[in-house]
Amino acid sequence: MSSLKFRRAFSALLLVVFFVIVWTFLLKTRIGQTVDMVAMMKTSNWATQFRGMDRKILDSVSVPSIIVLMAVAAIVAIVRKRWALAVRALVTVAGALVSVQVLKAWVLSRPNFHIGNSLANSMPSGHTAAGMAAAVALVMVVPHQWRSAAAWVGAIFAASMGIATVVNQWHRPGDVLAAIAVVGAWALLLSPTEVGRDTSGAGQRGAWVLGWAASGAGVALTGVSTLIVFVAPAFRNAHSGQEAVTYFTTKVTLVPGGLAVGFCALIVGLSFLVVHELDCLARR
Repeated sequence: MSSLKFRRAFSALLLVVFFVIVWTFLLKTRIGQTVDMVAMMKTSNWATQFRGMDRKILDSVSVPSIIVLMAVAAIVAIVRKRWALAVRALVTVAGALVSVQVLKAWVLSRPNFHIGNSLANSMPSGHTAAGMAAAVALVMVVPHQWRSAAAWVGAIFAASMGIATVVNQWHRPGDVLAAIAVVGAWALLLSPTEVGRDTSGAGQRGAWVLGWAASGAGVALTGVSTLIVFVAPAFRNAHSGQEAVTYFTTKVTLVPGGLAVGFCALIVGLSFLVVHELDCLARR
């Protein structure tokens, strides 16, 4: 196995492991559900700052738009006379989106810790998956010399989509992170390694730095904030999960802010790291 193929497989495996961690902690534990909900409630307070852009981003995802996305990806690949690449891109988009719906409806379950309205599981986020699928399809099919630029555009769009779903309380941050991991794993497994001019330049290095910086900041902020919630008497002595959520969203300022900023940083960081890895497959 070549070094690039090994890197592709290993990166996809890391995303699968990340998905399992997100699912196990944020969905299956009381503390995970609590910080996930607190982060969403705090992030939703930022809605006025977006001035309607969040709704426009969300409205861009629909069944017709997904069909158009798949058609455009196929056409670009075919114009490049890359028939196999067209199939790979279509399978990536379709497989990722179907996987997300299957996981959400039939595989994953959400234990009832009496947090929120106790609705059925919403992990992974379908809207985020569609945004991420658009990003990876774009990076996969464009000529290698354009991949770095496409990676930046795709990562920004995917991260914006994910954050918009949280701002509008459509999904919790964990749902968004899980969706990015699922789509990223599909893309890394199916994206071919390109041979040609090396695309590593300022754009690729910038995406790597931003991805790791945002991810590191996100882990630090969410980790410290989660630890504070976990040891707080308000969490340990709460009669229900919702009581703890209400306390931290109404009586405390720094912890909810740390969770909101931390999870948003993780969303941005993971989006950039995934598309950066796809970009790195286009090298000599």
